[in-house]
Amino acid sequence: MSNEQIKYHFLYKTTNLINNKYYYGMHSTNNLKDGYLGSDKRLRYSIRKYGKENFTYHVIEYLDLN
Repeated sequence: MSNEQIKYHFLYKTTNLINNKYYYGMHSTNNLKDGYLGSDKRLRYSIRKYGKENFTYHVIEYLDLN
């Protein structure tokens, strides 16, 4: 099975390194290195304000949704 056929589902935490605010979410993807940080409206605003380089992204748990 190739990587394109594998679907990953996981819970994650994105943290702002400047003000220590954080966001939890769930993401599904075929590419674990897709650059995703989250889709919340306030999080996207914060990323634009502080820059992507000031955020960390940590996978908390992989899920089996099959």
